[in-house]
Amino acid sequence: MAPIISSAYVNRGLIMNSRANHVAALSGFDKAIGIDPSNMWALYHRAGEFEQKGDLPAALADMDKAIKLDPQNGNILVEHGVILLLLGKDKEAQADFNRLLQADRALWQKRIDERTAAVRKLLPVK
Repeated sequence: MAPIISSAYVNRGLIMNSRANHVAALSGFDKAIGIDPSNMWALYHRAGEFEQKGDLPAALADMDKAIKLDPQNGNILVEHGVILLLLGKDKEAQADFNRLLQADRALWQKRIDERTAAVRKLLPVK
């Protein structure tokens, strides 16, 4: 029963996120994780909320946990890499991206390019 209730809170968080109610979204993801700490999607989406509010260490911690739960999930690896870029850890980010590109370049190249282009606009010019 706990996974079902946890998933309901993830869905609530996603609805609140779509309404730009980030406090309520974060609350939903927190509740989902409290009920089921192995809910990878709750960790993934909470990391996105943390990233959006600038709490990059918390975002990275959640993505690290999500990767441990599903190490083959490409969506998690892309976002993990994006957070690493935001933290200035370019080499570590590229390692995530390379892992995906080696697995299936056609599938992941566009997604990586889109996310990194969006993030690079936020980074200071080197």
